[in-house]
Amino acid sequence: MRRYYRGHDLQRIQSVAEMAAAARARLPHFAWEYLAGGAEDELTLSRNVSDLQAIGLQAHTLRPCAEPKREVTLLGKALPLPIGIGPSGYNGMLWPDADLALARAAARRRLPFTLSTVSNATIEAVRQAAPELDFWFQLYPMKAAEMQEDLLLRAERAGCEVLVVTTDASILGNREWDRRSFARPRQLSLRNKLDVLLHPGWMKRVLYPGGMPVLGNLAPYIPPAERNALGSMKFVSEQMDTQFSWDKLARLRQRWQGKLVLKGILHEDDALQAVALGMDGIVVT
Repeated sequence: MRRYYRGHDLQRIQSVAEMAAAARARLPHFAWEYLAGGAEDELTLSRNVSDLQAIGLQAHTLRPCAEPKREVTLLGKALPLPIGIGPSGYNGMLWPDADLALARAAARRRLPFTLSTVSNATIEAVRQAAPELDFWFQLYPMKAAEMQEDLLLRAERAGCEVLVVTTDASILGNREWDRRSFARPRQLSLRNKLDVLLHPGWMKRVLYPGGMPVLGNLAPYIPPAERNALGSMKFVSEQMDTQFSWDKLARLRQRWQGKLVLKGILHEDDALQAVALGMDGIVVT
């Protein structure tokens, strides 16, 4: 009897782990691997879990219990919970219009939502779907200055008040297990093709009628022949500015008039330098 619920009534799901199991059952393996896998031996992925599990709390007992106060002020805004939705790419491969669903859910709960540069929904579509959203935009520094500037202008026009600059992905992780899903670049292995056929619900939801979703934000800049799923990811990896530096960040700080958050901090010296450059917040990698 001790097994996770596998039905469709989400109210019966008790934990994040149970939700993940339900998702895994509905997704073909290659999509789940993209979502849940890590780089190389996945040491960082495992430590992200084990380091948090190692933190314990020592609580006093026999104290009056009241409703906990969960409100917090973040970047000058009052939030009902100390939670925001971080940027994640290619959500449309998991569920149709998933970016829009996340944005609407965040707006209903008055929580911030961060749209990834490599989202399937466009900046404009998210704003239209959730007019009251506390809207943040995540930027990968790009080699092409014109493309980066156009993304910033679009984010400004959509009312994004916070820009999250990712600095730890200029060289993408070597996701060995993810690559094992493919026989060659852009070509799923035979086993994974057969596995896709075993998930007709996913095929109907995600692939019908237009095939794999494209990267909505970047579509205007991608050559037409590369506007398929894997071609788009290749384009993104080639456009990453591997020479992005503190000097370039300082210029971006002058360019962006809203709040600016630096994502990718590992060292305390970098945190201090980010504060010195006028960052409004940091995200520890």
